[in-house]
Amino acid sequence: MKNIKDITISIFAIIGFVAIITAFTNQPEQANQTIYSTPDSHVWQSDISDQGRFYLYNKVTGEVRKYAQKTHGKEGYNHYVITKEVNY
Repeated sequence: MKNIKDITISIFAIIGFVAIITAFTNQPEQANQTIYSTPDSHVWQSDISDQGRFYLYNKVTGEVRKYAQKTHGKEGYNHYVITKEVNY
């Protein structure tokens, strides 16, 4: 009976030792977050044309979004078209 008790105590001692050793590993956590130098609010520039169209320009990628307002709904500028640069 004493042999079973010693084996049980030894098993729990080994489990505790492994838990303590793994708690002290100092590996730095790698963040998967991308940090940009310019906030998103400064990347986009807006403009309204003479015809009342609303445009957003992305200063980093050069993407232009042309927004169209729904006249029959209360949704405002919710549809947009992404234009792409074409080199001739």
